[in-house]
Amino acid sequence: MHLLRLDTELLPKYTPRFYHNVTCCYQSVTRVDPEPGATKVDKDVDNKFHMGRCEDLVGEAQLEPDVEFVMVRCSATRPGWRTKKVYTNMHAVVAPKAAIRAKLRENPAREPGDPRMSVLIIGVDSVSRLNYIRTMPRTSELLRSHGWYELRGYNKVEDNTFPNLMAILTGMTRPQVEERCFQTAMTPMDDCPIIWRNFSRAGYVTAYVEDEPTIGTFNYKKAGFKHAPTDYYLRPFLLAAQDHMQVRRLHRLNACLGPTTAAEHILGYAASMATLLRDNLYFALFWMNSFSHNSANSPSAMDDRLFHFWRDLLRSGALKDTLVLFLSDHGMRFGKIRETEVGWLEERLPFINVWLPESFRRRHPEAEKAFRANEDRLTTPWDVHATLRDVLRVSGVPGDATPSASSASSLASSEDSGTVACPGCQSLFRAVPADRGCADVAVDQHWCTCLEYASFKPGERAARGAAEHVVRFIADKLAERQAANASTLDAGWHCAPLSLHKVKSVRGRELQRGVRDFIVILETSPGHAVFEATVRATKTNSSTGAGKDKKDKQAVQYELLGSISRINEFWEHSQCIHNADLKKYCHCSRAAAPAAPARSHRRG
Repeated sequence: MHLLRLDTELLPKYTPRFYHNVTCCYQSVTRVDPEPGATKVDKDVDNKFHMGRCEDLVGEAQLEPDVEFVMVRCSATRPGWRTKKVYTNMHAVVAPKAAIRAKLRENPAREPGDPRMSVLIIGVDSVSRLNYIRTMPRTSELLRSHGWYELRGYNKVEDNTFPNLMAILTGMTRPQVEERCFQTAMTPMDDCPIIWRNFSRAGYVTAYVEDEPTIGTFNYKKAGFKHAPTDYYLRPFLLAAQDHMQVRRLHRLNACLGPTTAAEHILGYAASMATLLRDNLYFALFWMNSFSHNSANSPSAMDDRLFHFWRDLLRSGALKDTLVLFLSDHGMRFGKIRETEVGWLEERLPFINVWLPESFRRRHPEAEKAFRANEDRLTTPWDVHATLRDVLRVSGVPGDATPSASSASSLASSEDSGTVACPGCQSLFRAVPADRGCADVAVDQHWCTCLEYASFKPGERAARGAAEHVVRFIADKLAERQAANASTLDAGWHCAPLSLHKVKSVRGRELQRGVRDFIVILETSPGHAVFEATVRATKTNSSTGAGKDKKDKQAVQYELLGSISRINEFWEHSQCIHNADLKKYCHCSRAAAPAAPARSHRRG
């Protein structure tokens, strides 16, 4: 049992003048799980929750062990006036559920000298390393002064959150994940080999918490999970808060849920878990979008809160046996800053700080030395995945195998490194090669920050040809995907054919005579979409005819290298399409669908 207590001393702060007789009630919030053995599961199951009856709260109430989330409502009366609501808020607790108690009985608390570590991951969406230093100086200085490692060469591997986070959690690329366990957008991801499953089999208590349930990593244009993926899963809490409390939105995100910021709900829960389970093993992932996803400046508002969050945990000793990752998935992906060279770099270089507990450093001084070396070398999310597998190895779980009875204390050797997506990647407990390049770690050239480019004139023929190639690629992709699955579009709508409006900037590098790579930023019409792409231009000899007096002309072949980035906002222009991959290309139009993709045209 655990208690829900009403702090009566604070009631006057919430009660208006002349109101009295404050009464409160609470109701539990639970996930609506499928029936055991059900063969057909509602595809919307991850978006459902149940609100219990509002029970009277007088002083305090004993909650059942499995009650994790409650909504508390208080009202006051005034003679001759209607009852007034004076308090509505939701509270989440790390409840001592029966399944957790059983897991903890099977896996007793750590004894001194136990080599196993817990893992705490705190993620802040869309924050580059430089923007982290700019907007959260107190937090960054605190962690630096306490000996945290900062991986300054940490390079993202794909466009947005899902593939970059799945690289950490599965060691796979998005296509590999799709082939393995995510065949369509409506395929639940319960069968994906996410590493928290391995930690759970090793006896760890697991948690996954993410604010902004509408754009959540596993739920934006996706089905999420049929069953709760971890022991603690706050999605029902956040859905109920979004639907039943007053929400204050900032930059189109749920900044405040009732009287509390969304981030405060997440951080408070994370602090409770780290404190309550400090002597037990846990793997917890907390992800925050609400104050960072849509604004490069908003993280500054959370600097003080994050400073106190980390300071309090460090002072309390709650992290004494915990590996901590404080990181982002990528930098700001859209806005005017993205049209600059600095913005190009920042988008690809998210921040990551790592805390290694003192006990681990003493046992493995070679790992501490390796981390120091790795701070200024090229690292990737796949290296982080390999590092987490190394933590499992220390806990007696070799790689992805079933937990063994004994506890292995050795870290991975070079033969044990690599991931499904990146055989050349490795645990960061070993120094990565100083001469590492993007090709060595499966980072596409479009995302690689290790290469130098020079500015070119946008009007240069080869550069403009590269931009036109990008527009043709987009047109072909839209036509192909819409023909294959018209159900992704609302009835009566289609994606307007795009044409090249102008080339905004070009940078390039020459690989060899006649072969150049361009980073081109271009604008299309209608809608003024701004795209960025990396294109290889190769000159080839194309004869105009046979005969000595015929002069050979040089043609140029173009090849798209990696993905295309959309670097300005497109939410309002793409609401008619429900395919997450096509949204960035689509400008919704009610006009009759075109017979064929439009060609690019020149603008003077």
